[in-house]
Amino acid sequence: MLQLENLSWEIFHLIFDYLNTYDLLNAFRNLNENLITILNSYHRIQLNFKRIKKTKFDFICQHVQCEQIQSIYLADDDYTPNQIETFMSLIPLIKCSNLQSIRIEHISNADLLNLLVSHLDDHQQLRSLNIQCSSISINKKTDKYISDVLSNLPELKYLQICSSSILVPLKSTLNQLTHLTIDLCKQNELSKFLRWIPNLIYLHISNSYGDQTVELNVFLEHLKCLIIQSRVWMLFDHVEKIFSMTPNLQCLQLETPGEFALLNGNRWESIIKSKVPHLKQFTFDISPEENTLTKDAILQTFQTPFWLLEKHCRVACMISTVTDTCVRLFSIPPCQPVNDWYPPSEGFAIHSSVSYQFNDYINEISISHFPVENDINSLIKLKSVRTLTVYCPIHRVEQLEQIMNLTSIQHLIVNRLIDGSAFSELLQSAFNINQLTIKSKGSVPAWTSFAVDKFVFEQIKTLNAQDQICKSEQIDALSQIFPQLEYLRLRLEDKADIISICKKFPCLIGAVIDFNVPVKNIEEFFNENEICLNGSYKYEITRLRIWMGDIY
Repeated sequence: MLQLENLSWEIFHLIFDYLNTYDLLNAFRNLNENLITILNSYHRIQLNFKRIKKTKFDFICQHVQCEQIQSIYLADDDYTPNQIETFMSLIPLIKCSNLQSIRIEHISNADLLNLLVSHLDDHQQLRSLNIQCSSISINKKTDKYISDVLSNLPELKYLQICSSSILVPLKSTLNQLTHLTIDLCKQNELSKFLRWIPNLIYLHISNSYGDQTVELNVFLEHLKCLIIQSRVWMLFDHVEKIFSMTPNLQCLQLETPGEFALLNGNRWESIIKSKVPHLKQFTFDISPEENTLTKDAILQTFQTPFWLLEKHCRVACMISTVTDTCVRLFSIPPCQPVNDWYPPSEGFAIHSSVSYQFNDYINEISISHFPVENDINSLIKLKSVRTLTVYCPIHRVEQLEQIMNLTSIQHLIVNRLIDGSAFSELLQSAFNINQLTIKSKGSVPAWTSFAVDKFVFEQIKTLNAQDQICKSEQIDALSQIFPQLEYLRLRLEDKADIISICKKFPCLIGAVIDFNVPVKNIEEFFNENEICLNGSYKYEITRLRIWMGDIY
């Protein structure tokens, strides 16, 4: 009879590929030595620590071996403060010899960034590096150090960085790098480093207000996909220059304000045919300068066989009902509006070159008021709303059911008073809501009344109620109403209420707590009350962020 241990190691490794890291290490750690040996030989462990519970994080770091790790995802977000530093204190990246991919988000300390990058130096197998650190200022010394490390990563193929300044000091060619994303790219820095990356296939750049218009002054022969998200004015001359430098471009995504000439489909057709004949996919979202162009004048230029039959490109324009002119031109479906007001705004109307159901793609809706009964039947019912924001009183759930599919809602944002029975009925009818945000004081009835009525909503995993002070008795009520909360944002009067939060929400992964005034001696308070013993926290001015560990 075939025994489990007699299976080949390769079969075990294939099985391991389908298990998450915590379950894998937890299931095999107490088995016989042969199976433990097989587990230790597995070098494809993916560490995804995005919003993970602190106790699971600690367990994984305690039992995983450095050489087993193939990819790492770390994030110092609001619910997992100090995660990056904590991980590096437990597992030195320099010893992760088989590391191929690392993603770092919300890093907020320049010294920590330097330390992290130093541990990546000369990693022979690292193929993907993603560092997002928009909240910190990086000086020229750090820029040079990071660029030097990048030059020593011989297999680096995918790179995403927060600022183009990091690449400016490059002095050696990154031949293997083919995919580059820059979250904040300055025009005067772009040409300084692109010449050192000759084999780019994919380039995604974004710039901010006040910068210069995106221009390419380096010939990118191999570039096939270009994404430009610009907040700076663009002219058609700039587009022609970009196309001249990217003759083999196959995919272009353009989001920019610009001159009204960018609304001319005939001119786009001519320049694409002459400059980038291999272009297969073109999506755009253009906010033009003030113009006198009507919907017919614009859409007609995009109804030629080139657009409809060859490129399969459909476009739509948003027209001001006041001036009857275009304020936005975009391709559909990828760039159609996904958020809207209800009832629809009277200031703008959307027209497309083909028949298109825009309402089918609305996933965020804000309700300012409900239409009168006679008008409801004439309005199209929304099918795919994921986020619902309420700015008006709701007295009956039927008011919502007439205009949208409640089961598609996942996030409810409340800005105005909702009748208590209607609120509870809404959470029951829209049973896929897992995130609840209370924006203003008095938006919902007292939580204590919900607890008395024994309302329980286990589907709610995230609660954000920072705009109103939560009293001690309300914390107890919240724990009864939302027993499965994983993420919590509250405003407290007394730091003593932190104890209740830590003890009464057993599923809590992280919490963000605001105070009206600065709290003194927060570290002493945690130690004296033995709260979150192996957790992590960060306190700044009046905000406390906690990554929950063991309660006692």
